[in-house]
Amino acid sequence: MTHHGRHYLVEGVRLAPLPVQRPRIPVWIGGGSRPALRRAARWDGWVTGGVDEQGRLTTTPEQIASQVGYIRQHRAASAAFDVALTGCSDPGDAALADAFGDAGVTWWLESLHGVRGSVEQLRARVEAGPPKG
Repeated sequence: MTHHGRHYLVEGVRLAPLPVQRPRIPVWIGGGSRPALRRAARWDGWVTGGVDEQGRLTTTPEQIASQVGYIRQHRAASAAFDVALTGCSDPGDAALADAFGDAGVTWWLESLHGVRGSVEQLRARVEAGPPKG
């Protein structure tokens, strides 16, 4: 691959190994603005954050459903579309998982960071697995 751009020059580069997905790897677009949602509609998925710096949920299933509805209005393709949400959950909170799933979330990205707890607490959360009743 060769690229002669305004800011950099690349010559003789080969990217390997090639992805196994065909025709390409899925592309997920992030962001919550209307332009970002329209960009996401042209690709394979949308990823958004749902927690603040303290690990508290800052978005609701209703907000996500509204944004997913907006994306779907702008999708030309009928192919599957992923929605990934970063959030915090408790292992027994099946209602939370169900509510976001019903809103269109297909991937839950559990937010694990030092503000949320100790390494032992975070490990215990991971070992507990997805929220279930």
